[in-house]
Amino acid sequence: MSQSRTFYHIILDRSGSMGDCIAPTISGVNEQIQHIRHLKQLHPEQEITMGLTLFNGEVDLAFSDRDPFQCSLLSNRTYVPDGNTALFDAVGYTLSKLENGQRRNENGVADTYVVIIVTDGYENSSRLYNFTDIRSMIQRLEATGNWTFCFLGATLDAEHVAESLSIARRNSMRFSKGSMQKEVWHNLSESMSFYMDQKKAGIVSKEFLKNNKKAQEKHELVQSLRKIRTLFQEIKSRL
Repeated sequence: MSQSRTFYHIILDRSGSMGDCIAPTISGVNEQIQHIRHLKQLHPEQEITMGLTLFNGEVDLAFSDRDPFQCSLLSNRTYVPDGNTALFDAVGYTLSKLENGQRRNENGVADTYVVIIVTDGYENSSRLYNFTDIRSMIQRLEATGNWTFCFLGATLDAEHVAESLSIARRNSMRFSKGSMQKEVWHNLSESMSFYMDQKKAGIVSKEFLKNNKKAQEKHELVQSLRKIRTLFQEIKSRL
C-alpha cells in the first residue's frame, strides 16, 4: 500500500461555558464521525482513522487511531460540560500520544495528521503543559510537512490566539455558537473532503479550511494597508 494513514483527531472543549451549545456540539461531532465513515468508503485506497479528546479541567482521550466505524457517537450522557479549560494539557497530551504512534508504511510513506481544536474560551487550568510547550510542539510537527492544525474558537480574538500558537491564520476561524453547525461542523466536513481528495493526488494540503479564504484575504489586505501607512509615515517624517 503506497498511501499513508491519515489521522483525523478532534480536541473538543467540554468546559462549563460550552453548556449553551450542547445540542449542536453533540450533533456536530456525530456528523464528523459519519462523514469520516463516508470518506473511508469513498477512498478505499487510503487508510483513515479518527480520534476525539474531550477536556475541561481534566483531559479525556475518548478514543484515538480508531476505525471510524468503531467510534462511539456522542450523547448527552458522554458530553456533559462543566469545569475549567485545560486547553494546553489537552493539546499537549493528545499530540504526545499521536506522535508516539507515528510510522512509515512499507514504501516509506509517512502518516499524516489533521488535528482540529474547538473551544469557546481561554486556557485557564493546565498543569502539565504551558503556552511555550504547545507552541513549540506545533511548530516542530508542522515543520515535518505531515501535520495540519486547525483552530476554531468562539472568542473575538480566536485567529490571534491560533496564530500565537503557531497555527496558520488561514486554518483558524472565529465562530458564533448560534451558527456552530454551519461554521464549524459543515465547514470541517467540506474541508476534510478536499484534504482527502488532495492526498489521493499525492498532495498533503496545508490550506485546510475551505470556507475561510475571505478572512485570509481580508487579513492580507489589512496587513498591506498597514505597511503602506507605515511607509507613508516614514516618507512624511523625512520631508
